[in-house]
Amino acid sequence: MKKLIQVLLSAAVLLAACGTGGVDEASAPSSSESSDPLAGYTFPHGFGSMTTVWQAAPGLDLADTQGTLVRAYFESQFIAEWSRASAAFPGFVDFQAASGHNIAEITPERDHLWGGTRRLLLRSVSVLGDEFRASICDDRGGLYLKDRVSAGGASSASSDKPGESQRTYMQPAASWYVVVRRNGEPSKWPAKVDIGPARAPNWDVFHGWGLVERGFDAPWKSDTDCGRWAQSNYPGAVAPDKPLQRMYPNGFPDPAFQPTLEQSPGWTRIGQP
Repeated sequence: MKKLIQVLLSAAVLLAACGTGGVDEASAPSSSESSDPLAGYTFPHGFGSMTTVWQAAPGLDLADTQGTLVRAYFESQFIAEWSRASAAFPGFVDFQAASGHNIAEITPERDHLWGGTRRLLLRSVSVLGDEFRASICDDRGGLYLKDRVSAGGASSASSDKPGESQRTYMQPAASWYVVVRRNGEPSKWPAKVDIGPARAPNWDVFHGWGLVERGFDAPWKSDTDCGRWAQSNYPGAVAPDKPLQRMYPNGFPDPAFQPTLEQSPGWTRIGQP
């Protein structure tokens, strides 16, 4: 009798699993936001209204495989550096862990209410087998902390010097390079990765790729392509007697001088209009 009951229970479980669509259909993951933890990811609220605007050297594509990975990496790294790696884009923690280096996090409990726009330039990309190396210019001079502006003080993005009537404006960073290697089967991305104004993807850009290394490509100088590009972003900010130094025209961060531009390229959001 006991054996008969077990057989009947097994048959009932099998029939329930099959239903109208079979076991595979019943267990297939849903594309709804509730079943996909990545779908709800958004740009961290604590970073305020800041945006990122990319440009590319002639012949380079910000929406191809290399361009998309480079954009996702440097946008994620900013979040990781100023908050925590776990707050960065989906998949970033595993991606950067492949290099064996941890990112130093700055006051991870603080909300950095940034305004303005960070500008980056994709300078070069070279591909060799499953690995590629990309070089960028990074100009953070358009960023400021909102609370410092309202209080009439200087942004932590500037390097203030006591006694100066004008505060120094944040310099463009040296040209960075990043080396990325394919280490698995990459996820299938959306058909287009740069639709809309969203500041973050809700899908894993990094799956199947790992960070090899990242560092300074060259010191920043005003007469290099990065220097000339950065100076063109904010005309009139270069001190005449100090070509490697930029000065706030009004002596302190100014939203009118450092406008918050629309994210470009924006990120595709799967499952959202």
